[in-house]
Amino acid sequence: MPDIPRANLETYRDRVEPVLKAACFGCHGPKKQKGSFRIDALDSDLLMGSDVSWWLEEGEVISNGEMPPEV
Repeated sequence: MPDIPRANLETYRDRVEPVLKAACFGCHGPKKQKGSFRIDALDSDLLMGSDVSWWLEEGEVISNGEMPPEV
């Protein structure tokens, strides 16, 4: 049986979270939640976590330029 991929949460904390804090948390973080969406509350396991579908949707809106509105 092949090994199941596992999320590298250290990489998430070191590389992904700082970008999210800078670009997303102002509108979708602990102090403010536009659209009732909190990106900081999502499961940080991008591979097998409970919020993978949300992360995929976030990737879409970032890729197509909808978010972030101001950088």
